[in-house]
Amino acid sequence: MPAPQQFIARPVQELLGTEREAAESQLLKGYMSLRRMVGWIGTLLPATLIAGNTIFTRTLPDSMSDYYYTHMRNILIAALSALGIFLICYAGYDAWDRWLTNISGFGLIGVALCVPSPDTPVRLSTVQRVVADLHFACATVALVALAFMALRFTRTYSMPDSPGPGVMNWVRAAFGFAPDGPGEPRTPAKRRRDRVYRVCGFAMFGTMALAGLANIVPASAQHGIPFLFVFEALTVIGFGVAWLVKGQTMVLPAALKDQQPGA
Repeated sequence: MPAPQQFIARPVQELLGTEREAAESQLLKGYMSLRRMVGWIGTLLPATLIAGNTIFTRTLPDSMSDYYYTHMRNILIAALSALGIFLICYAGYDAWDRWLTNISGFGLIGVALCVPSPDTPVRLSTVQRVVADLHFACATVALVALAFMALRFTRTYSMPDSPGPGVMNWVRAAFGFAPDGPGEPRTPAKRRRDRVYRVCGFAMFGTMALAGLANIVPASAQHGIPFLFVFEALTVIGFGVAWLVKGQTMVLPAALKDQQPGA
């Protein structure tokens, strides 16, 4: 005859299991909400800056940093600070993800706090020039880290932390081409999301390169088109789209039955 303890322990175990599942489900919902918030801020920020600025003036600043000197300054600082805090609080799959999110998070906060140099020709003090250089450096580091982050969204929990010996294995892992681990294979939905992550990541590197070229092209040769802002905006939008797909705000076609929130 079973001991009386067994009749007591079984309901308790079932209750604890139910509470654990509910806690994990709530945690997953919180992670998804965080990913969606990051994605929406990144995707909508360029359009918000343009729309808000056109209420007060018809001119378009040459770069996103130039909006610091418009009526949209507080919106820009608030959005960058929120993104920075979200990324610092976010934990990825492994130590590399945590380094990337922390670097990009602190970089975005640095962009928000460091005043950029104005577009108009004015004489800056030494401190102002140093702060403006820090603004540019923080922006560059943050965007590069965000691009690598989008590429690393292709990882799964079954992948080992180390990509294996050899430089090429590390390069492939850094650009999101690490082989699958010994765990469950990727679902078709996960493979579709991975293609989006790679497109967003490599597009971000491409638009950053174009933004660097636009920064050195004389203004007279740009015919009044803010190319630098356009390429910066495309970089930020690529980052936002990757996070929206990661948070499953954007569900890809034919991926409704086999999507995995934790993948």
